[in-house]
Amino acid sequence: MSDYELIVSAGRVFCAVSGFDGPGAVAVKGDRIVAVGAEVEGSAWQTLDFPGDLLLTELVDMHAHPARGGGLCRPSPGDRLGHKFSNDCVDVFSHCLKSA
Repeated sequence: MSDYELIVSAGRVFCAVSGFDGPGAVAVKGDRIVAVGAEVEGSAWQTLDFPGDLLLTELVDMHAHPARGGGLCRPSPGDRLGHKFSNDCVDVFSHCLKSA
């Protein structure tokens, strides 16, 4: 049996909650980060190693690219960024903002 479901190590890990900033790892159990630091120990079902990358533990990317004049929730060749979203997608995003 594994201690964690996932351990992700990186060349730099930044955790605003614990104040950790340096080479290290993050351990995940269920839907929670349960350990952060230079000495995360234990076994995991899956391990990922990113030695040259920065891992930000509390970052939630909530940005969107609403399409001008409607569109679809899939890449569209007519959009220079390759992203168009339908009104349904914008409605979901708006609901998330109101719920926060």
